[in-house]
Amino acid sequence: MTLVEELIIAVNALLALGSVVVNAWAARDGLLRFRVVHAAVASLALCYVALYGWLLLFDPPLQTWSSVGRGLSVTAWPIVWVWPPLASAQSMRELHSAIRSRQEEGEL
Repeated sequence: MTLVEELIIAVNALLALGSVVVNAWAARDGLLRFRVVHAAVASLALCYVALYGWLLLFDPPLQTWSSVGRGLSVTAWPIVWVWPPLASAQSMRELHSAIRSRQEEGEL
């Protein structure tokens, strides 16, 4: 592995670790509705930290490492790219519905 490759892997590992930290914080202190989403993202990011650490520390056969990474990436699509925007859009729909309801009742 070249120095540039090692640097790229290390940066990915650090960014994944950063994601673990901020999502764990948001899972603890963020909006209640999104805490489970953030906990899932933090857990997945931790798996990526482990995956990159495995590559840096043990230099496994690239095909084996890539196979594990591809399996992990299948979970990333729904957890990171699908679930958060769906939860956000649902929250906005509920908020708008609550505002309309209050307006109709004359409370706003």
